[in-house]
Amino acid sequence: MIATSQRAVAVVRNQKGLHARPSTLIVEAALKFQADVYLLRGDLRANAKKLLDVLSLGAEQGAIVTLEAAGPDAEEAILTVKGLVETEFSFDS
Repeated sequence: MIATSQRAVAVVRNQKGLHARPSTLIVEAALKFQADVYLLRGDLRANAKKLLDVLSLGAEQGAIVTLEAAGPDAEEAILTVKGLVETEFSFDS
């Protein structure tokens, strides 16, 4: 399989932004891929496989996040992580 690079833009849809629970789901999903996956917001760059990195983005609802991935499964990784960033999660309090 040939390594590729992918890039996409996503808008955070969750009412409370990327707080601990949705960020955990993003990290768990990213860890399933061989590709290196990053989320960018402004000058911040977060490794999508590290929870503290994702949380450090402080991405609230409506935030625009750029996703970058490089590796053999980069396209699938981008689609999966983008889908999670754009999900309106519903968690019980």
